[in-house]
Parts: sequence; structure tokens; C-alpha cells
Amino acid sequence: MNKTLVGAGVAVVAAVGAYVGSSWWLGKQVQARYTEQRDKMVELIGQDKLAAWQYDRGVFGATNRWALEIKLPAKAPEEPAAGAEPANATAAPQAPRPHALRIELEDQIQHGPFPGWRLGAAHVVTRVVGVQGLDADEKKLFDKIESPVFRTTYDLTGGYDGVMNWNGGALTHDDPTGQFVLAWEPLEYHYHGDRKMQHIAGRMRLPGVTMNASGTPKEGEPFRMSVRMAGLESDFDLRPKDDQWLLAPGTMTGRWTELAFSQSDKPDAPLVPVFAVKDGKIESKTAQNGELIDNQTSVSGKGNIGQTALELVQQDTVMRNVPAAVLLQLQKQLPAIMDFKPEDEAQQAALKKALEPLWSQLFQANPEYRVKYSATLAGQTGHLAYGIKAQPAPAAADPALPLSAQMLTRTVADADLRLPKAWLPVLAQAMAKPELTGESLTGTLDQFVQMEWIKQEGDVYAAQVRFQQGQLLVNGKPLMGGPGQ
Repeated sequence: MNKTLVGAGVAVVAAVGAYVGSSWWLGKQVQARYTEQRDKMVELIGQDKLAAWQYDRGVFGATNRWALEIKLPAKAPEEPAAGAEPANATAAPQAPRPHALRIELEDQIQHGPFPGWRLGAAHVVTRVVGVQGLDADEKKLFDKIESPVFRTTYDLTGGYDGVMNWNGGALTHDDPTGQFVLAWEPLEYHYHGDRKMQHIAGRMRLPGVTMNASGTPKEGEPFRMSVRMAGLESDFDLRPKDDQWLLAPGTMTGRWTELAFSQSDKPDAPLVPVFAVKDGKIESKTAQNGELIDNQTSVSGKGNIGQTALELVQQDTVMRNVPAAVLLQLQKQLPAIMDFKPEDEAQQAALKKALEPLWSQLFQANPEYRVKYSATLAGQTGHLAYGIKAQPAPAAADPALPLSAQMLTRTVADADLRLPKAWLPVLAQAMAKPELTGESLTGTLDQFVQMEWIKQEGDVYAAQVRFQQGQLLVNGKPLMGGPGQ
């Protein structure tokens, strides 16, 4: 019996020792992983945005306190109220004061091997614990907002999965000119990634979000408007290469049950529906072909404009031949782009010097960008399509030709419009302007027909515009440019 007890005691001590040892070892691995993530974040947002980073590691857990600082436009000194005397009329004018937003976050980390009652390296709970740099009016904006909470579990290989929950809240602003409220219902976001960040995936669910605004601007007409989106869901699965996040290869899909917009020309008048898009969906696919990136995105739905049924509305976007190397370098310039100050000539010159080679590399890859909006309304289908493309350089082209000259000679831009006459009364009603009617729009377009800017093909107004080699063609006829012009 004594031997059994001694053996059991030794086993317990060994198990405890193994657990403590593995927890200590995993804690070191988690801290190393955090250092990697910090370095990647600094590369993406810039060292000056990371205002603090303090990692305190224990045996069974750790706490990481960090802060992001975002420089905002300088604030002008407050002006005295109307009729009030300035505090010191002889004092020199005050310069705008620096303004920065500091967001303080905290990670509570539980080391493995069984964090959160599952096998893994660590379980991390992240939340915002403080926001500094807001004045009294700005703090009112966030009175009804709670911090989102991230719960992430890292597995033993360094990969991770987790969920972010954000309770419903509202961003509000109220002043003598009007009121603005952006409110949302509880949001849930699931995410997953591997250690090398070569595969990241996620799913987001947002039951509803509403924006309401009304008021009488100092310069403008009284207004009231409302936008609501309900049943929003999205999923993505990306495979970044070489730490390139912009247009990373992969897919994204999304859905919503309703997107509605209504307005009124008086703050206290009932809202009038303008349009609604129901059963919407979005599909996007990005592929890498060799060194080039292609993307195709489609957004579609159905609903109504005013009281008229919108049988289909769709937007298709195509982007081709974008060099992956250009995207990666552009990504590295994002911190400088976000900090861009037009009045800083030195910064402007440095950014221009960094970006100019990228535009040249992009153009030499012969990129193409096309967009098409199409709809079926009042039983008639119409569309607006446009695009721009860089054609390959001729064999005899001078390689020393400036980029601007190459763009002028090799760029082809075109647009195509088909507008059914049956749409005009509906469009006039949607614009909600008393002076606009279906008849007035028809009269205007008929004048364009006489000027040969557009054509009339039965019950459809049509137009084609093309720019190539410095010449602008409208419906196949030169409008400007070309030989002898």
C-alpha cells in the first residue's frame, strides 16, 4: 500500500512537473510568436503607429499591453461664442494643436498545453481597455460603444483560430445643425490562419446596421435620410504569397437580405423610399498567374426604385495583369501614404520618388480595368460599361520615351451606354427633384441625339466613346485629336 501511494505520488509530481515545464516552454514559444506578429504589424502600419508594447510572461500565462497611436488632423483653436469677447485680444493667433488618438489594448494569455480546456499552445483574450486623445464632444460619439472581444487559440504548430464578438452599439453625433446615428446589432467574426500566414480564412455575421441622419446645414437644404442593411454575411479564404496582402489570391463571398435607402426633404417629414436591393450577393476571385494578379468581382441583387420593381441590378468588375511585385511594394508604402500631408513638400517628394517606379512597372505589364453596371427595370435591360487598358508596346517603340508619352500612345479607354426610354420616368422619380420629369429628361437626350453625342436605336438611347492614340471617337466619329487636329 505504501509503495502504491509512493508510486502515485511520484506520478502526480512528475505530471505536475511535466505540465509546468511544458507550460513554461510553450510560453516562450508564444512570446516568440507575438514578436513575429508585432514585427509584421510594424511593417504594415509603420513603427510610429505602435506607441507601446509591454509583454510580461509568467509560467502559466502572460499579459501583453500595447497601444496604437493614430495622428489626426491638427485641431484649430476654439473660437469664442457669438458676441463674446476673446480672452486676450492682443495675443498672437494660436496655432492648430496636434491631435492624436491612442487606442490601448490588452492581451490576457493562458499558456498550454490545455488552454481554454483544449489542446494548444495558448488561449488569448484581447480587448480595448482605453482610448485617449478624445475631447468632450468626441467622447460622446463613443458613449454607447463597447470594446470588441477577441478569443484566439494558438495550436502547437503556430496556427490559430478564434472568434471576435462585438455587442450591438451606436455611434452618435448631435449638434445644432443636425443629428447622425450609426447603429449596429451584435457582430460575430470567426477567423483562422496558419503559422506562416500563407492561408487565412474567416466568416462574418452582422444581423443589421442602420444609419440615420437629419438636420439643416449652415449652407444647404434641410434633409432627413436613412440607410439600413440587414442579414449581412461574408466568407473569405485567402492564400497570400510572400507577405503580399493586397489582392491576395483567394475567394470572397457575401450575402445580404436587404439594403434600403429612404429620404425626405424635411427633418420632420415621413421618409420616402428611394431604392432597395434585396437578396444581394457578392462573389470575388483573385488568382495569380505567374507574376501577375487577376481579379473578378460581381455584385448583384433585386428590389425596387421608388415603387418600380428592380428585377436585377448587377456590377461586374475585372482587373487583369497587375504585377504582384508592384502590389507588394505598394503595400510597404501604405504607412507613408496614410501619413501623407499635402503641405509637407519633403514628404511629398519622397513619396513621389517611391511610387513613380511602381507606376512604370504597372504600365509595362499592360494592365486592364473594366466595370459594367447593368439592370433590368420596368421590363427593359440597360447598362453602362467602361474600361481602360494599356496595349503592348510596338516593336519599334523607343524605350527611352517618357512614361507620360507612352501612356498617351498605348492607353485605350472606352465606354458604352444603353439607356432604355422606359427608365426615364423612373429615374426622374428616384432623383426626387420637382423640376425633373420623364419628359424633361427625354427632351434633353433628344438634343444630344441631334448633336450626335448619343444615338437612338428604337426605344433605347445608346452611345459609344473610345480614346486611342490621342484621338477621341464618339459613336465612331472623331470628336478631337487624331491626324491633322
